[in-house]
Amino acid sequence: GIRPVTPEIPLFPNATPESSKVTISVGDNPSISSGGLTAAINPKPYSFTFNANNRVITTAHPKSQFIADVAQRWTTTSASSTTCLANETSANPYRSLEPHSVRYIAQEFNISPGEKFYGFGEQFGAFVKNGQHIDIWNQDGGTASEQAYKCVPFYFSTAGYGLFVKHAVEVEFEVGSEKVSRVAISIRGEQLEYFFIYGRTPLEVLSRYTLLTGRPALPPLWTFGLWLSTSFLTDYGAKTVTGFLEVNPYISQLSPLFDECVQEGYFIKRTDGDVWQWNLWQPGLAIIDFTNPAARQWYKSKLVSLMDLGVDTFKTDFAERIPHLNIKYHEEKYDSYAMHNMYTILYNQLVHETLEERYGKGGAVVFARSSFAGGQRFPTHWGGDVESTFEGMAETLRGGLSLTLSGFAFTSHDIGGFEGTPPAHVYIRWLAYGLFSSHSRLHGSESYRVPWVYGEEAARILAKYLNEKHRLMPYVWSHAIAAHRLGYPMQRAMLVDFIDDRTTHSLDQQYMLGPSLLFAPVFGDDTHETEYYLPAGTWTAYTPLLGSGKPRIVRGPRWVKEVVPLSEIPTYVRAGSVLALGPSDMKKPDYNLAENVELRVYHPEVGKTATCEIPSGHGAEIAATVLITSDENQVVVKIVEGLLGEWSIRLFEDPTPKIGDVVGATLDGTGEECASHGGILFRVASGRTEVIIRRNINPVTV
Repeated sequence: GIRPVTPEIPLFPNATPESSKVTISVGDNPSISSGGLTAAINPKPYSFTFNANNRVITTAHPKSQFIADVAQRWTTTSASSTTCLANETSANPYRSLEPHSVRYIAQEFNISPGEKFYGFGEQFGAFVKNGQHIDIWNQDGGTASEQAYKCVPFYFSTAGYGLFVKHAVEVEFEVGSEKVSRVAISIRGEQLEYFFIYGRTPLEVLSRYTLLTGRPALPPLWTFGLWLSTSFLTDYGAKTVTGFLEVNPYISQLSPLFDECVQEGYFIKRTDGDVWQWNLWQPGLAIIDFTNPAARQWYKSKLVSLMDLGVDTFKTDFAERIPHLNIKYHEEKYDSYAMHNMYTILYNQLVHETLEERYGKGGAVVFARSSFAGGQRFPTHWGGDVESTFEGMAETLRGGLSLTLSGFAFTSHDIGGFEGTPPAHVYIRWLAYGLFSSHSRLHGSESYRVPWVYGEEAARILAKYLNEKHRLMPYVWSHAIAAHRLGYPMQRAMLVDFIDDRTTHSLDQQYMLGPSLLFAPVFGDDTHETEYYLPAGTWTAYTPLLGSGKPRIVRGPRWVKEVVPLSEIPTYVRAGSVLALGPSDMKKPDYNLAENVELRVYHPEVGKTATCEIPSGHGAEIAATVLITSDENQVVVKIVEGLLGEWSIRLFEDPTPKIGDVVGATLDGTGEECASHGGILFRVASGRTEVIIRRNINPVTV
């Protein structure tokens, strides 16, 4: 008769569960099967195994599930016990008597040889989590420690499954760190609820997990451009195109709003009825109690007043240092221990929904630092306070890749770092990584991040990168729509698309942006010899991000080691890809994405088809679906649904084919044009929805 701890993490908050036949067998060897996954139970001794496709996914061995009463002195190293919220006098002045022991419930699963684990939210340490102890407990600790702003009780395993622990309280994971052949889960109490999520691919696992905990809202198209913001200590002194304002849930005792909030009961309180306060960050700081409907409405009214002045979005900062000891909420049934992690969900949800009421579905975005399981519903999120070094840049990338393996689709960070002033070469290298993340922001603490501060070269390079980001918007936006509909992460670790290539399982200094584009940021100056990996297949360099003129072609699998100019980032397109690009020099991301489209077809494989959805730029609307088929004699590009405005095709093949008859388009340019830009360009005739490009018939060498 133990009551469940609330608040609980909501399930299926914005999607309908998929129906699946469930088969239950009883007897000496009971089992339950659903969606291709079977849990087989061995009653004596009690153990169970998860199986799929005639293979064992993982096993809970005998004695792998237990309840233990642990002496209190052995629990003092947990994140919730070591935090300043528990030990700092002003945060917790009236300490209650500690119990002699603390009851835990635990579950262990087998770790197979070579099996690797990822996720747990935005973790900045080693990307592969084997050997780590991870506490799911949000903390404000920067990017250079084991603390994290966005902890998520979910992990992904290369064995082909994900595991989600449905508890908002502190969850402790031992990933081969206590027992080297076990991953262990433990929480305080006597109940443990988790979901075992099977998928044939990493994307299928993540899609099922986000179906369970929430799919992300679709951010506005304009948010994929370049953001410029300032900290408390810098001021650009100029009005930007879009109003962007920082808010947080903390109110100082010096604020003119403080007395009103005290009088109306809008703050979190101590158990004796006093307002909870401490002096870290702001004098006499108190925290809005978002479980109080009146406090929510009051906070919302302040946001609305700011929107009336022209604010388009809010940076929802902080909300990690939420007290959990000797406090109470307006909603008395809410457990303060669970509210520590869940608080950020209530906070970001309120701000996002307030924006959505004003600007409509698809018109709302927040720029959040803290989050938790299900927080992916309220994009987007940035990586917190990072040092302006290559080490900080690498930490940020690891954190982002871990976050997108935890159900989050969109990521960002402070380009150039937040703490300190980056040298010009660090800033320029970071521009490349930042501009080709899903969202891109220039931001610093005590120094400016506008490019001309770092020299004319930095300004030219940023302009080049930004132009290419804008050109890529039809591709980028189509995969933002896929993230919204299916929960697929945009910026993701290599293993997500190449799980069968074991080399990709440890790669944390490169990533895919969608399924087609590979980026390998450089963590050194213009003399640094960088190294990156290309999986099996044909890869075409994307110029002008890497090289100029006719793009180089590299056949994987292979490592590439080279010195990369400051003005470039290794960028490759995967064979079989179809990229939809917009015109050059658009100078913004929000334009008609279905007009003047250049459809780039990369090394179409004979006998296979490829599909490209081209969005209009109006919400999740798809303007046209294009089908590409290829055989030994011809390539056919056909609009099978919808319409495009003026469009062209650029075909990349190696070796460059001899082109014969072309139906529905004209060959544009000469061999010189092909050498300058790569590929063979065809201008599609007005009104045509199908183009046939024949090879080796009345050949013309290009």
